[in-house]
Amino acid sequence: MPEKLKLTVQLTKSESNLMWYYAINVSADVAEQFIEGVDRRVICTLPDGDHFHCALFASKQGGYNILLNKQRRDRLGLRAGSVFDIELEKDMTKYGTAMSDEFAVVLEQDQEGSAIFHRLTPGKQRTLIYFSDNVKSSDIKIRRALVVMRHLVESQGELDYKRLNVMVKEANQSAKLK
Repeated sequence: MPEKLKLTVQLTKSESNLMWYYAINVSADVAEQFIEGVDRRVICTLPDGDHFHCALFASKQGGYNILLNKQRRDRLGLRAGSVFDIELEKDMTKYGTAMSDEFAVVLEQDQEGSAIFHRLTPGKQRTLIYFSDNVKSSDIKIRRALVVMRHLVESQGELDYKRLNVMVKEANQSAKLK
């Protein structure tokens, strides 16, 4: 497995009756160097140095895709057909994504919530980490992590994202009143 691999890639737009998305195409021979069993997680570094944790998704056209969101496309001025350089490396993080110190501390301190969190699928774990950490403020990260743990305990791991959002709004309102 290569430590890091630099590639020239092309952005494509996929449209179907169900959904559309923009993806970076990666050839099968390159992608398979990073795949270990069911683990398809990599870190993709873009031309501006931005890097993100992602998965290699098998493409119907052959090869693999890495999804690229609108914010990153717009920042780099990328459109369907754009050719650019990326760097790929195997994602060796425990959860397949970066976790903030705030989330890690809350996870460490809440034994019951942590036990339930660790019984979730890796995808659900990543979703909750992203949900908690996708803000700039450390205080808000802590508040969200606490809400996530409380939700896990109250629901015994049966995630209800609508309820979780309501709980976050309630926690934000309580924080404003203090």
